[in-house]
Amino acid sequence: MELTFDENKHQYKVDGVLIPSVTQIIKEAGLIDLSFVDEDLLEYKSDIGTKVHLTTELYDLSELDEKSLHHTLAGYLKSWVKFREDYQFVPTQIELMLYHRVYNYAGKIDRIGTLSG
Repeated sequence: MELTFDENKHQYKVDGVLIPSVTQIIKEAGLIDLSFVDEDLLEYKSDIGTKVHLTTELYDLSELDEKSLHHTLAGYLKSWVKFREDYQFVPTQIELMLYHRVYNYAGKIDRIGTLSG
């Protein structure tokens, strides 16, 4: 079985067959409704979220150049570092892609790790 993810389309495939993501299932179930949020604001916040996500991932992989980080992202990173320190969180898996064979959906887990040892 081969699980693949197309970042641009945000699509998962198993052996070349398109399958739903966790986010798609939650939206289709009506559990996410952002229709009341201004579209420009939603796009702006989504962009920040994507950048924060990548920033923390690069930090956890020891690949982040903190000196070149935009000050807005630096604040989010500071919070992530504080969380890691306060809870002694050590990631063991980052961006782990998973597929559920029985229910036929896929998604990524941001982090798996240990808290306080």
